[in-house]
Amino acid sequence: MMPWVDEYSETFVRFIGVVDIAGGLGLLLPSLTRTMPRLTVLAAAACVLLQVLAIGFHAMRGEFDVLPLNAVYIALALIVLWGRGRKAPNRHARIVLMPRHQARPNTSKRKPDHENL
Repeated sequence: MMPWVDEYSETFVRFIGVVDIAGGLGLLLPSLTRTMPRLTVLAAAACVLLQVLAIGFHAMRGEFDVLPLNAVYIALALIVLWGRGRKAPNRHARIVLMPRHQARPNTSKRKPDHENL
């Protein structure tokens, strides 16, 4: 257990845990489900911010032994941020904010059914 946990409220500690779990799910689920994969990029950026804040928190408390682990987390999140943002973005994802018939333009030569009448 981390030494700072006993010094802060249970609500604060649980909030940090929920934020960590949400960040992990945000990194995995959008790309795995191919639904709104840009959320993976946002989650990676949020994880970088969270770890930068964690470095500041631990440095203020003199807990320098955990800073290398935070640096590793930042590096991993930056790799995901770069990979999903620039190198290999998931462009074949479904758009779930619009109905399926509006998500893709009709590129076929066939006339729509209502014009064949």
